[in-house]
Amino acid sequence: MPGSKPASAPDPRSDALAHAAPGASTFSRGFVFDWYDGPVAGLVEREPGGPVFAFRMAAWDERQKQRIYVLQPVPAEAFDEAVRASRPAGGPVWPWWGPAIFPTDEDRERSFQTADRILRQAGPVEYVVETEDDLSGSVRLIHPVRNGADRERIESMLAGAESGEELEASDYPFDEWVAALRSMGS
Repeated sequence: MPGSKPASAPDPRSDALAHAAPGASTFSRGFVFDWYDGPVAGLVEREPGGPVFAFRMAAWDERQKQRIYVLQPVPAEAFDEAVRASRPAGGPVWPWWGPAIFPTDEDRERSFQTADRILRQAGPVEYVVETEDDLSGSVRLIHPVRNGADRERIESMLAGAESGEELEASDYPFDEWVAALRSMGS
């Protein structure tokens, strides 16, 4: 139409998981920075060459089985950068891998510094994911965070969840997270 503004290209991350069917194969690869009876923090990739997200566990139920994770976009090269920094520990073995034992303290420290830098580069929360077990297993629901009010509420809840040194069910208000997710977008 003459005089109309051309449509802008969609952000490739904006709907990266919108069409992902919940299930065991939601992510093609996961790189684990932190583990406690399942992935706690790291990186996921929906499909090879696709958008990369930093993830972190935000809550778990009293049995420490069902979990809620937040996903934040990071530069696509972050995944390969994390793998390169952790290469001295062996691997990788996909679909999920995390370095366990490093040959030297310097190698471990370099890997941890890379992970910290990548996590600091993460953008705002774009998705909240509910799982049956953990992020490497069965994904129950994927909630896109589409408006400022929802994002503000999620960020506020994350700030409260990060106060403890140890991961304990009481530190993560699972039922409050579930209620918040059910009300998102309304």
